[in-house]
Amino acid sequence: MNLLIDVGNRRLKWAYSTQLVANNKSNRFEGGPDTAIQYQVESSDLPGLEKCATKRFAAAVEPELAESMTPDTVYVSSVACDQVNLRLAQICEELWRLSPVFIRSGNNACGITNRYDKPKHLGVDRWAALIGARRRVPSQHALLVIDVGTAVTIDYVDSAGVFYGGMILPGIATMIGSINRSTDKISVDSLPKPGQQICFQNPRTKEAVSNGVLHAVVSSIDSAIDHFMNLDRNGFDTIITGGDARLIEPLSRHNMQTVPELVLMGILTLSEVEKF
Repeated sequence: MNLLIDVGNRRLKWAYSTQLVANNKSNRFEGGPDTAIQYQVESSDLPGLEKCATKRFAAAVEPELAESMTPDTVYVSSVACDQVNLRLAQICEELWRLSPVFIRSGNNACGITNRYDKPKHLGVDRWAALIGARRRVPSQHALLVIDVGTAVTIDYVDSAGVFYGGMILPGIATMIGSINRSTDKISVDSLPKPGQQICFQNPRTKEAVSNGVLHAVVSSIDSAIDHFMNLDRNGFDTIITGGDARLIEPLSRHNMQTVPELVLMGILTLSEVEKF
């Protein structure tokens, strides 16, 4: 049984391999909307990591269960700073006398060929998401993988499994945080909520910003999907993941699968072949 950890910019997620295979469920720690907007987010902050460690990364808080959940190996995908990664390594040593294995982007693995100019420079979360998507859709279909979090990434893999690169744009919380920091007269203190519809006429500044950033993200995603539909007449599977996936997916003109555990599924797949 291996422990899989996904350290993102705004959330820290983890699952045990047996748990993920059995029910596609994971555990998570995340800061509230205020920390997201301020861009001082918990998963890149040591206190957030320490809170996860106090539960020993257990699926429940019962002490007996936590004590019994000892992984064979810890595999990590992290986009956090060196200080957080170092502390995570120390925690694994303190809890289980294990050194975590940090996943790295590579040239090819698990049916995906990375044609990035410098393959190792591809964000490891994007690499793991592509691998997870290939596991989810093992056919020869092309893939479009969309991750909506602190940043929005849009990555296309052709039917031969080749990835040539993608697009990155600011996520919803990042856009709102940027407006807050860059203006004196605009201050938005909350994020859009799932179920919100895009409105083009807003009589209050808060709603004007909220709907503006929603429209920017949804329009960018729909435009990318339109582009690849014209490029690939054979069709492709679109998978969306990330903290804002359930907010964005209903607003798109296109059908897509929402897979919250996509990066963890990629870590799991890479851990099985140990190709990183």
